[in-house]
Amino acid sequence: MNILILCAQGGVAGSTYSISYLAKGLAERNHNVFLGLKKDTFLDSLVEESKVKRVYMPFEGKTDKRTRSIIKELIEKENIQIINAQSSKDRYVGL
Repeated sequence: MNILILCAQGGVAGSTYSISYLAKGLAERNHNVFLGLKKDTFLDSLVEESKVKRVYMPFEGKTDKRTRSIIKELIEKENIQIINAQSSKDRYVGL
């Protein structure tokens, strides 16, 4: 299955660990997991040496056209079947 997990935050928090566990666990079970995240965040470091494919996105607001464009291109190119959005900002751009 081709899965896109979106996370605009990624700082030091329990939810960040949960997102990394979810992404890595699904990838280890041979799903194609793409993680949309900001570059150089704590979450970025947690999935660095895993099968998770990191896709850097700016997440500059609810109507961020650049992030939406990246997501749309990824959906089409990688045949994304499921999008998991972690916060309200992720849900707005993930529509």
